[in-house]
Amino acid sequence: MNVKEIQDSIQEIGSLHAKIEETAKTLRTVEDKLTVRLAQTGIGARNGDIDDYISLYRKKVKFPDDRINELIEERSELNKVYEAAYSRRQDLLNQVSKWAGASMKRRIEEIEKATSQLVSKASKLIATFCTTEGEAKEFAEKLPVVCTLIRRRRALMSLGTSDPVFQARTVIHDIAQPI
Repeated sequence: MNVKEIQDSIQEIGSLHAKIEETAKTLRTVEDKLTVRLAQTGIGARNGDIDDYISLYRKKVKFPDDRINELIEERSELNKVYEAAYSRRQDLLNQVSKWAGASMKRRIEEIEKATSQLVSKASKLIATFCTTEGEAKEFAEKLPVVCTLIRRRRALMSLGTSDPVFQARTVIHDIAQPI
């Protein structure tokens, strides 16, 4: 995955999250209406499992109520939409998480390599007491960037976050930074 695909995935995750919340809200409303209708037929109570009441309704009622059947069908469709959106969101989160983990690992390796090179260069500079102004200037220019990346890495790791969206955004931001 490239950065654009990850950004698109993160955006889709956000819209799927909103869809899941809206579907869940609608589903609760339909289930409340269905519970009331079932209670009117003498089946079920407010605090029971609605699936059990639907099953009982189908077994006991000889003349089905069209409105109850419509609500049962609507509930079934909403459950399918909810499950599909939830499943897609989880797939995207897993993809982003995998990509973020691999990118973070590569970036950490790059940071460690650059840090190692700078430490080596610093040792040389110290050993020669910064005899050339060009070496001292190059070292001084690169050190803050590497230190910043190391601080970001440590901050992210110290947060112990398992939020792949946060990790991906951090990685995308860090990838854009020069070493």
